[in-house]
Amino acid sequence: MSTNPHKGHRDRVKQKFLKNGTDVMEKHEILELMLFYSIPQRDTNPIAHELLDKFGSISSLIDSPTDILRQAKLSESTIVYLKMIPELCRLYIQEREERRMGDFDIEVIADIMGAKFIGRTEEAVGLMLFDSARRKLFYDIVNHGSIGSCDMYSRKMMELAVSNKASYAIIAHNHPSSSLLPSKEDLIATNTLMTSFSMVGVKLEDHLIFADRKYLSLRTSGFFRF
Repeated sequence: MSTNPHKGHRDRVKQKFLKNGTDVMEKHEILELMLFYSIPQRDTNPIAHELLDKFGSISSLIDSPTDILRQAKLSESTIVYLKMIPELCRLYIQEREERRMGDFDIEVIADIMGAKFIGRTEEAVGLMLFDSARRKLFYDIVNHGSIGSCDMYSRKMMELAVSNKASYAIIAHNHPSSSLLPSKEDLIATNTLMTSFSMVGVKLEDHLIFADRKYLSLRTSGFFRF
């Protein structure tokens, strides 16, 4: 009587991950494991190989537009699952860093703010507000688009600062181009926002630029005097 060589395969892959993480797994095994949870009734091994051959990497697969993923014959459930991964990573890192945030530490703040920009392919602007004791009151993305269009979202920032009774603010945005160097528009926007914040009694402490998980502080780099 022949036995099914694939019997228990999913359990073996899961246990391999639980024991050693992804360090000992091939890329196709990682993707195969991921697909277990959106494709429960099919062999995901050949699907993983096919997707890696087509997209080149797991990150390229996840970052691909939804219409391209549909053309690859992926189900809506699988597409939603893949698109959730960067969002969950952002949330996980943000909450983890918030747990260890105490003093007004720019490196800790950069970790928290940077989590919001993971996986973003378009520019976005974030705002973090603090009370007079420099405890965090608020942090979120407040605009999707260029930092240069600050007249479009500065009023929202000021309203948030007033409603949260903030004393300090730090702004951040990402450069999808991967360059950390501030542009002329970045510096102009920083100056404009610093003036606007001062009018509602809030001191702008810094402006962080993120690119490829790295960051630049306009304050510590000397690009802008606050």
